[in-house]
Amino acid sequence: MDVRTVILFYNGTWVDRTTNVDYEVEGILIPTDCSHYELSHIVYEALNLDRNKYTIDLQFQVTEGIPPIRIKDDSGCKFYEQIRRKNDDETKYPICVNISTSTTDNEHNDRVYYTYNGETSLQTRQLLPIRTEYATKMADYVIEQTQKSMEESSEANQIISNPQVAEIHIGQVFANKETLQQAVSLHSIRYNQPFKVKRSSKLDYKLVCIDDNCNWTFLASKHGKTDMFIIRKIEHTHTCSLDITSGDHPQATSNLVGKVIKTNDYSVSISYQKAWRAREKAIVDARRCPQESYSEIPSILYMMQISNLGTITDLVTDEDNKFKYLYFAVGASIKGWQHCTPIIVTDGTFLTNQHGGTLLIASAQNANRHIFPLAFAVVDSENDSSWEWFLHKIKETYGEREGQCIVSDRHESILKAVKETFPDIMHGVCCYHLMKNIKMKFKKGGDELKIAFNVHLKLTT
Repeated sequence: MDVRTVILFYNGTWVDRTTNVDYEVEGILIPTDCSHYELSHIVYEALNLDRNKYTIDLQFQVTEGIPPIRIKDDSGCKFYEQIRRKNDDETKYPICVNISTSTTDNEHNDRVYYTYNGETSLQTRQLLPIRTEYATKMADYVIEQTQKSMEESSEANQIISNPQVAEIHIGQVFANKETLQQAVSLHSIRYNQPFKVKRSSKLDYKLVCIDDNCNWTFLASKHGKTDMFIIRKIEHTHTCSLDITSGDHPQATSNLVGKVIKTNDYSVSISYQKAWRAREKAIVDARRCPQESYSEIPSILYMMQISNLGTITDLVTDEDNKFKYLYFAVGASIKGWQHCTPIIVTDGTFLTNQHGGTLLIASAQNANRHIFPLAFAVVDSENDSSWEWFLHKIKETYGEREGQCIVSDRHESILKAVKETFPDIMHGVCCYHLMKNIKMKFKKGGDELKIAFNVHLKLTT
C-alpha cells in the first residue's frame, strides 16, 4: 500500500482567516487513497484524543494568504491527495487540526459511521445506538459474516477449475463456461461420444448427441450472478456406436488441442490444419500474442535500464502511436567499447515472426578476438531512413574514436547512411559479403574465383 508523509499543525491559533500561529507539530503517515474516516482516525490516534470528548476539524492551505480548505469528506481527501501528488513537499501542505470540546450526547450521536464488509465501505448517516446495543449488533454482524464466509468457502472448494475431470454428472459447478466446455469435450473424446451444440449463450449451454437416433441431452446454465456454470440435466445415455477414431474428431478443436491436449495422449486423430492451428494457439498461450507483446515494450525497456545501469534505449512510434523503430544498447556493452578494436561491423537480418521486420546489429571485436555486441534495433526494413536512424543512435551512444571505421556489406542504404552520419570515418566492405556477390554474378568457376580473390586480397593487404 502506498503511503504519504503528512505534517500536522495542532493547538494553534488563527489570528485571522489566513494565518495560524503558536501551533505544535506532529507527523503521520496516511494511505494515498485515504478516506475521510481513516484520516480522522489516524489524527485522533496520533494526537491521543478521545473521540467522546473532542471533535476535530481538518484544513489545509493551497498557498499562503488565502483561507484554508476544509477536508470534510472523502472528496476533500481526494482533492488533498491530488494537490500533494503535484507537489510532494509535505512542509508546503500541512494539515491544520482545529480541536474543540465535544458537546454531543454520549449515548446517541448524529454522525457518519462506516461499516466494513470485505473491501467495501458503506457510509450511513443515522443515530448511533447506545454502546451496549451497538456492541450486540456488531457481535451479531460478525457472527453472520463469519458463517456466510464459511459457507462461501465450502462452496468454493467444490468449484471445478481444471477441465480434466474423471466424470461428468449433474450438480458439478465449473469456474466458467470455457472450463465446462473443455471438460465436456475431453469426456466426449475419452469415451468416444461426440456431440453437437444445440444452444449456447451467456446463460445456458445445451448439447445433443451427434447421432439423430440417440436421445442423449446435456444442459448446463449460469450459476447465480457469477461466471460459474452448473450442470442441471443429463438425460438418457449414449446409445450410438459411431466409430470416428480414424477420422477428425469434432470435439478435438484446435483450441482444445492447443490448451489441454498438448501434454497428454488421448489417441485422437485430427487433421493437419487443425494440428497447425493448435500449435499456433499453444504458442500464443505460452508466449502471449504478438500484438500484446508490443504493448509491453516500454516496460521491458524500463526494466533493462533498471537492471543494467547505463543502458540506452529508444522507442519510436508513428502518428497513430503504432510501433515503428526500437533501439537499445546495454550498459555493459557501452562500458566495454573502449576495450575493443575501433571497428564497428553492421548488418541486418529478416525477422520471421508474424509481423515481419528487420533486426539491425552493430558489433565489434574484443581483446580476445571475440564478437562483442554493441547495439540492436528493430525496424521495418533495410532502407535509407532506418539505417540512417540506427547509425545516428550508434553515434549518440558511442561517439567517435581515433582510427575508427565501419564495415558492412554493399547495401546502398548503409553506404548513404555512413556518409551522412560518419562523414569523417572510413567505410569498408566485408570481404566475405564481397566474395558472395562475386560468386553470385559469376556463377561458373566458383573455386577458381575464390582462390583468385583470396590471392588478390593478400597482395593488396
